[in-house]
Amino acid sequence: MSDIALRPAEVLADAIRRREVSSRKLLEHYLARVDELNPPLNAVVTTEPDRARAAADGADVAIA
Repeated sequence: MSDIALRPAEVLADAIRRREVSSRKLLEHYLARVDELNPPLNAVVTTEPDRARAAADGADVAIA
């Protein structure tokens, strides 16, 4: 399974704890997927990428 977005949440959380991936990098990956896949689905109605980025950056600082 090469796409990180398809990994289970517990695997992703462990990768973040082990600093294999940052919260910010994972967030950016998911935001890009929403941009790519959402238009025909309209499953995600509202996003707040700036707030999400701030939260991800805070999480990365807390782990460091």
